[in-house]
Amino acid sequence: MGLGKRLIATDAAGGADGSANFQTITYTGNGGSQSTNSLSNQSGTVNFQPDMVWIKSRSFQQTHSLFDSVRGPTKELQPDSSSFQDNSSVKLVSFDSNGFTLDSDAAGRVNVNNETFVAWCWKGGGSATDITSSSTNVSAASRSANPTSGFSIVTYTTNSSGSVVIPHGLNSPPSVALVKRTDSNSDWFFYNTVASGKGRGFLNNTSAFDNGGVPTFDSTNLTFQASDPFSSGSSAVIYFFADIAGYQKVGSYTANGSTTGPSVTTGFEPRFLLIKSVDNASNWIILDKARTPNNPMENDLKANSTAAEQTGTGNNYPQATTSATGFQVNTTDGAVNGSGTYIYLAIA
Repeated sequence: MGLGKRLIATDAAGGADGSANFQTITYTGNGGSQSTNSLSNQSGTVNFQPDMVWIKSRSFQQTHSLFDSVRGPTKELQPDSSSFQDNSSVKLVSFDSNGFTLDSDAAGRVNVNNETFVAWCWKGGGSATDITSSSTNVSAASRSANPTSGFSIVTYTTNSSGSVVIPHGLNSPPSVALVKRTDSNSDWFFYNTVASGKGRGFLNNTSAFDNGGVPTFDSTNLTFQASDPFSSGSSAVIYFFADIAGYQKVGSYTANGSTTGPSVTTGFEPRFLLIKSVDNASNWIILDKARTPNNPMENDLKANSTAAEQTGTGNNYPQATTSATGFQVNTTDGAVNGSGTYIYLAIA
């Protein structure tokens, strides 16, 4: 399918329409070729052409697989790993008008016969735009941006050890820049503006946040003050997330270690949550309404881990009860409600 420019969907009030900018589906692999919305045992639909698709096995232990339209289909990154980009063995072969197409999966990560999977799908801005001339100290940069939903994808190659400036294409300063080198092994840097003094996390491991090498965010650019986190000549990708009223929020809360955990106001009912302790070593917890539509939202996956879906229930497991205006982490599990500060990404 083509990757031409597409209209960015909004709701009646002018904000982002969640269902038209982000969707989660579940399906069963068939070991061959299959496409949304006719995947085996598919639950949920995708009514747009995604620009980022993040897939994780549910029924067996295997790495996460992340694809985007700027780097191009078949080019996989692994959020739980420092590994560089896999260009051939994992088969998401196209981004389509209503989802994506999978083919025979030699790596056994996205379409294994009779195994179950979840796919989180984000809409960007369609075909990538060359932004090299508006960037600094890069030899090539491309971007697909969806300002309405506060999400954009940028790829770039550095050509200097000096300060790197990247325009994010959003209408307001992003709250998160998720940065990964693609041509060599590296951590996934989760830069944020929410956790005071703890601006850098690592998506691929359990480490507490620190404040090393944190860039600055403004209404136009992401700027690495001293130098890019990678050496000159490196290629990398950045996924930007900005707050959008009624649709997307990056925030923090203080844990209390109680089954009546803190209630968090987002201004909407989250369908997707990514949660991580800022102060302590812990897993990155992913909860969504596609896998557990009723409250509490549980059956977690871990962004930093190859583990299969955890299906335990009760107060000793990660979970969150959602409402029309936010969520409550009603559990004593330390991954979401131990002690100290936690950061979250919530999407309606």
